[in-house]
Amino acid sequence: MLRDDGTVLLFDSDTPDKITACKDLNSDGDALDAGEAVQAYQSGLGSVALAVRGGAFLRAPLFDSVAAVNLGGTAFFNLHANRPGDLCVSVFSLGFGPAIPLAPWGVIEIDLNSALVYGVGIADATATFAHTLAIPTTPSIVGNYAFQGWCGDLNRLFFSNAVAFVIQ
Repeated sequence: MLRDDGTVLLFDSDTPDKITACKDLNSDGDALDAGEAVQAYQSGLGSVALAVRGGAFLRAPLFDSVAAVNLGGTAFFNLHANRPGDLCVSVFSLGFGPAIPLAPWGVIEIDLNSALVYGVGIADATATFAHTLAIPTTPSIVGNYAFQGWCGDLNRLFFSNAVAFVIQ
């Protein structure tokens, strides 16, 4: 499996089950050099039991980056779910917070103390929930904010990536 950062995850369903993360750090075309292949998980040592043989990997929801918006403008948000018809929730925050893993939903990356549900809807036929935010002309709101999504159905809800949002 290929991650967004270019790391390839190798799943070995041997005894013990293992996951190895491989990344070509020196751009020589392989991951055979020291430090390029790192054991990310071993069933005998992990604090959480993973069934490598029975695992299923789903793409997490993805929030597109948001362009900076001037006072009086409109911000456009696109939250990509896994499937058309998925429930999508956009959560606004005054900024990023510490990354908090909330199994089995993923990692929440926004400040929970200032989190506020902004948009709720259903993903369209392209599995996208598009919504806007009209920015008032109030100078005191200029600053950096964050958004994160939560998408899925009753059996599988996952957090998206968190995105920065700038009002200038």
